[in-house]
Amino acid sequence: MPERKKKIFICATEQSGDNIGYNLINEILKSNNNISFDGVGGSKMLPLMSNQFYNLKNFNSMGIIEIIFSLKKYNPQYSPFRYVATGLKS
Repeated sequence: MPERKKKIFICATEQSGDNIGYNLINEILKSNNNISFDGVGGSKMLPLMSNQFYNLKNFNSMGIIEIIFSLKKYNPQYSPFRYVATGLKS
């Protein structure tokens, strides 16, 4: 029986995270191509991910005050991750 691919969830909600995530995913895939990546990222990580749930353009708050006032907007975006993290069906 073939070995199942391991899945890694990665979340980058701003450009530097997308840059770091791209480099990280590239290095991991060089040593082990039996891994798939899902998550949140930008245009750099997109071609390396199996499933990109949201683009980092959906997360455009900077600073704690803006984030606090934006929580209501972000809540619907995070609710699908509950099912990813727990393996439950929606």
